[in-house]
Amino acid sequence: MTSFLYIFCINDMIARIHQGFCQNTLTIDPCAGESSIVNLFDPTGGTSGLEHGTGDFLLCKIFQDLTAVIDSMGMCLFSSFALGAPQYAAILNAGTGTTYTPEELLEVGERIYNIERLFNKAAGMKPEDDRLPKRLIEEPISSGPSKGMVSQINVTLPQYYEARGWENAFPTQETLERLGLAE
Repeated sequence: MTSFLYIFCINDMIARIHQGFCQNTLTIDPCAGESSIVNLFDPTGGTSGLEHGTGDFLLCKIFQDLTAVIDSMGMCLFSSFALGAPQYAAILNAGTGTTYTPEELLEVGERIYNIERLFNKAAGMKPEDDRLPKRLIEEPISSGPSKGMVSQINVTLPQYYEARGWENAFPTQETLERLGLAE
């Protein structure tokens, strides 16, 4: 089964430098949850209340939720280099006559992301499918500023799940209820 994990960053070296791994509901996707963006810009437009360098898993979650909204709006993800949740809310509101706040828009994205994950579960995904290639877990980086580093996924993945409100790779009942997705 295809790994559903996505390394935060665009290339292997930077991803391993950050030691941060985010999972993606679709497949390996170079446009999902880039930490280079998350660490440089607050995708909420400053509404998260987080200082840069703190709450990396929460910022990753926020960016993934915003990405789900951007995709649903039919916009290019590259626009997120210049726009944040407040601007996307304004664009959506202007085009549709809705009155979404940035926080409400991010909640829509969170619903989308959790629905995608539930679809994957229904399609047969198991918690053990959230994994990285053996090379990233066992082979230390051979040179450069990250020399000797290997993935810390056994530590980082549970932290990511906690930020998402998931247990064992899937949304908890509490998360589903909060998002109005409980059956």
